[in-house]
Amino acid sequence: MKLLINLALVLVTGICNAQELYVSTEPASNMATGSIGLRLNSKLFKMNHDGKFNGYRIEPEIMFGVNKKTMMHIAAYGSNMFQKNFRVEGASLYGKYRFFSEDEVHEHFRMAAFVKFSLIKNPEVLITSQNHLYPDGNGGFVTHREELHLQSNEIDVDGNNSGLATGIVATQLKNKLAVSASLGYVHRLDNITYKTEIQFSGSFTFSISSLVTSIITPCPAKENKGFKTKFSRSPGI
Repeated sequence: MKLLINLALVLVTGICNAQELYVSTEPASNMATGSIGLRLNSKLFKMNHDGKFNGYRIEPEIMFGVNKKTMMHIAAYGSNMFQKNFRVEGASLYGKYRFFSEDEVHEHFRMAAFVKFSLIKNPEVLITSQNHLYPDGNGGFVTHREELHLQSNEIDVDGNNSGLATGIVATQLKNKLAVSASLGYVHRLDNITYKTEIQFSGSFTFSISSLVTSIITPCPAKENKGFKTKFSRSPGI
């Protein structure tokens, strides 16, 4: 297992609109038409092979409202997860279309469909080394350095793998409480220049998120601004 610490800073500019903007998940609501958002995710990983918090990933992302029903995200990924030094891994394109909306005063229910495509250039395995001590027959020890090839079967289109994700998200806002749930499917593809030897290539995903909003006139709902830290566990190298 690897312990993932996700620190995200969200800055959103544009016209105020009734919506919920989560840090780590996407609701069915969209950003206002013509508005632009910037998001920076920073992830710190505890790597299994050495037990150290020395794996990290940076994910800058730009979001923009195309119209009242459509919004787009463009993200880039860089990390030292599959190599010793930091390098750019790839990018992704995300689109969301809101197809249902039932709005009341300080209350609404919305549903949207989303799709995400990622192109990543990571090797199939993490190549590292480990030292072992063996008896030399004279009462001492000799150091043997072994090269390790470590593979992760985790499906992660946010930096690890190329792939395609799609699904549906629903969001209910009532007064100051917003609850959002999503169900989707993600399919892993071969990374750029690397053919992935995998045990499985697809999985179903789901998420449930909640957010307490503040009601500010004339906007029915306004996002909470600032930092949010997310702690979670996921399988990995």
